[in-house]
Amino acid sequence: ESVESQRDSANLPAGGPNFRSRQTVRFSRRIEQPGLYRLVARIRARRRDRLGGRAQALEIETAIAVVSSNRQISRGRATFFGIGTNLMREPAADQRLEIELAREIGANLLALDTPWSMIEPNRDMYEFALLDRVVDAVTALDMAPMIVLTQPPDWVRADAGALAGRRAILLESLARHLGPKVTYYRLGRDLLGGLAAEQQGTLLRNLRRRVAAANPDAIVLGAPLVLQNGSGTGARRPPADRQDAHWSYETRDDVNAALITLDRFAGDASFQWSSGDWWLHRAGPRIGAGFLYDSEAVLRMYVRAAERGVAGVVWFDLRDDDNDPNNAEGLRGLVRRDFSPRAALTGYASTAGMLTGLRYAGPVLNTPEAFESALFIGSDRQVAVLLPRPNRVRPAFVAPFHVVPGELRARDFERRPHALVETIGPPLTPTLPRPLFLTLALENAQPEPQLALGVRPWLRVPQPVFCGADAKFAVELDAPVRIRRGFLQIVLPKNGTLTSSLGTKALSARRGETLRYEVQLSGTDVPFERQTVTLRLSANGRIMNIPLDVRPLGEIRMIGDSQQLAVGRFRIGSLVPDGEVPATASGTVFAAHNGNKLRIALSIEDDAFVAARQSRGRPVGDELLFALAVENADEHVEVLLRRNGNAVAIVPAHGTCVVGLDRWTATVSESDGRRVFELTVPAEAVGLERFAGDRRILLAVRYLDDDGDGLPRSLLHWGRGLDGGRSTEGFRWLAVVDR
Repeated sequence: ESVESQRDSANLPAGGPNFRSRQTVRFSRRIEQPGLYRLVARIRARRRDRLGGRAQALEIETAIAVVSSNRQISRGRATFFGIGTNLMREPAADQRLEIELAREIGANLLALDTPWSMIEPNRDMYEFALLDRVVDAVTALDMAPMIVLTQPPDWVRADAGALAGRRAILLESLARHLGPKVTYYRLGRDLLGGLAAEQQGTLLRNLRRRVAAANPDAIVLGAPLVLQNGSGTGARRPPADRQDAHWSYETRDDVNAALITLDRFAGDASFQWSSGDWWLHRAGPRIGAGFLYDSEAVLRMYVRAAERGVAGVVWFDLRDDDNDPNNAEGLRGLVRRDFSPRAALTGYASTAGMLTGLRYAGPVLNTPEAFESALFIGSDRQVAVLLPRPNRVRPAFVAPFHVVPGELRARDFERRPHALVETIGPPLTPTLPRPLFLTLALENAQPEPQLALGVRPWLRVPQPVFCGADAKFAVELDAPVRIRRGFLQIVLPKNGTLTSSLGTKALSARRGETLRYEVQLSGTDVPFERQTVTLRLSANGRIMNIPLDVRPLGEIRMIGDSQQLAVGRFRIGSLVPDGEVPATASGTVFAAHNGNKLRIALSIEDDAFVAARQSRGRPVGDELLFALAVENADEHVEVLLRRNGNAVAIVPAHGTCVVGLDRWTATVSESDGRRVFELTVPAEAVGLERFAGDRRILLAVRYLDDDGDGLPRSLLHWGRGLDGGRSTEGFRWLAVVDR
């Protein structure tokens, strides 16, 4: 989100080898709503470059996060929300900032990457001053420290036989020195000397016995078992005898892929999660601020961990280790080196702020199929989390209820108040395409679940609704009271691009009577991606205005095996320019099916098609992206088409799921100045027996026109998304028809 757009010019003095040119830009804006605000500066020189061409624009981006502070939330004994950090290697000022940031966003535990070589640079000569300062700063802000021991000193590395004995002495010394201030210790891989998982179990039990003399509550964890995404789970398994053992498991990169891998591991290993187990997640590298997907993925991960009952989740890392975009390993932080935030930080703050100190109590009773849910319980507070499933038409309302005294509130994912609708019936909560929190503040402590959803809200409307020749939706109402007078109507936008079959209907009903109205929205010849209409309900003098998200519903028609696809009968839309840069290219999208296969084509007219390549460390050239989702599927697929002569390669894009992608095919042809790319997708490759009218399809196409000549690139799209945000909210909906 842009905070403010403004233009200014500046005359900069020439820079030199010993200094940079600087110019202060006056900027001010009051920010009231929570969220991530991206600050983007685009700088263009008035003069041409040395070769006489137009100077390339320079773009600089940073961000500001506005979140509710979690500093005052009491951690109690909670250690569920952990963050890993490398701050022991940072200057004192940065250490202080990182610790304060961790507390501000609600971390319960801070895992401190601690080099053994720093603590004991020479045998039996301990230097605890730096560690003491950091541990005291962490505990002073009500966080639990976890000491993660890494990097044995050179004097230990030179004597491999000494590692086992000195490792135990080090832990005993730390436990004796730090006492009850530190409960959690973890050994890095370089302190284990290549021990197998079975050997680790014996080692950890022995180490705990030795450390217990200094601190009976101390917990020693070994190196985590690393579970690789997109594959089996590897050969290593925890030992069958896990008594008195605290194990940790590490996932990496994309959270959704990590969840799948973790489930596969649990099934293959045939084991039960223990309350002493820890889950470590090493976040994927991210250049820039990220997307809403990154924010919501944090919540999904912590909800899944709570379902398993693990001791805690440690997210790595708090802060980037590097500034260099070419070093992806160093760009895994919730914040960058300059402390500018990423989207994942806002998700961490919202999740920790809402759920710290609560225990998982199972899914919310009567959750609609379009949502995942989880109920968390505290002594006097219960929180229901609703997570919308992708690629679904969801109910416009849910009906939360409770039978004990308490105050019910709704908040969106940024913890902004979300209105409850109270009119003639029990309160309704409008749903969102993003996570939603329902909080019940109890008058008296209740250990059992008290917050649930009604099986059947008294008002039922879908979201989104569709506009098209065969697109209809129903408005249903179970009169909660006798309705003596009222009306129901669709209020259309003033631009005149939509018509409605409903008009205005008078309402009158006995209590408990069900009223049902079928509505068909039709559009004019003016194309649109989405609009908003208002469903107005008046009953007994009380009025509800319900915004409905309207999407055009296109058609995917039948095609013969030998028929040409890129013709008018199968046209479903045209690419439209996006942004300030004028487009010199144009494109038309086509789609059809024969039951067994779906065919999608893009016909491009571009005066200079430039194959993608790397130039001076950045990608240049034209880029073509397709995305496909099946209604009610939990995943969607994004692919990049890369031309190599007459062949076309299909490359997974933006962390997409690759299951079945090997059965997709792509071709390219040229005629009459047009270049036609065509994708063929078998039904079984997307989890269907065949393409039929009971499933709708979501599609999006994106074409980036970049001639590599230094001029600004132009972007064209049909449907929105495909920018790395991993969301199908902007995709276009199409019905599969048998004609």
